[in-house]
Amino acid sequence: TVTFSVRISLNISIDKIDNVATITYTDENGTNTVTTNTANTNIIIINLCVNKYADRCFALVGENINYTVKIENNGNTPINNVVLRDIHSDGIELVDEAQTLQDWIIGTINPNQTVVINFEMQVTKLPCPAVIKNKVCINFTYDVPETTITSPGVTESKVVTVEIGPRSTKEINISGDFTLLDCQPPIDQITEKNVEVEIVSVEKIRTMKNTSYQGQILTGCKLIVKGNVTLNIEYIGKECNQKVYLANFTVPFMTYIVIPDCCQCVSIDDITATIQDIYIDKIDCYNLYHNILVELEYTNCNCI
Repeated sequence: TVTFSVRISLNISIDKIDNVATITYTDENGTNTVTTNTANTNIIIINLCVNKYADRCFALVGENINYTVKIENNGNTPINNVVLRDIHSDGIELVDEAQTLQDWIIGTINPNQTVVINFEMQVTKLPCPAVIKNKVCINFTYDVPETTITSPGVTESKVVTVEIGPRSTKEINISGDFTLLDCQPPIDQITEKNVEVEIVSVEKIRTMKNTSYQGQILTGCKLIVKGNVTLNIEYIGKECNQKVYLANFTVPFMTYIVIPDCCQCVSIDDITATIQDIYIDKIDCYNLYHNILVELEYTNCNCI
């Protein structure tokens, strides 16, 4: 008796494996060959593909997100007792009140059949961090042919991420006039300019929860941000030798950013400053006008 085992490859695409053995031997009559009967093995291919999509990647509190789940049976066996469960992070609720358990009973999905489930969810509050993560879990069973065995199975979709606003950002305009120091030569032409932003301090304060006249959602928590904007310019002096000079000016600022009310342990490292626009023009040889647009964003919410 010869016994051996084989492993069925994961990428198999046939429903049945036929196996035949050939025995070759010699006797007084010479070399002989005998072929065995064919051993048939039915192959069960379980290949359930689940994809989930959202109709947007950013939503505001109060808006609805439409989700689509596509379930494809790419195997060769019917999938029975299919139940879809939606798993999501805090901050959203189903719009359909009749579907309170987030479970959809689908039943049977035959081979090469596709089932599409659509549902709508509302953003009820600003989560922390400000993102909704959502996926679906599929539970099912399948029958083993020529037996009375029923086996369970489970698969999940990838996580769908939707950013929830309002974002914790604030744009500020810093404008005014600069006058050169007495020791600096007059300006003929500005050749280079850049701006540096330094966050000096941050402080979290409590405010009322409401919606402003402009539609901004006030979470009950603000971050007071103090900092400095330094304008560096390179210019050609209004002299015969046309030398290049450097000048810099520093302007303090203070503003606030609305942040989620569950944030704690704030620090200056949590604020990201981005220069959106720089405008500089000569008033005369000694005076400059500037207008700098800076976006501040609170990027690190440490939740309780």
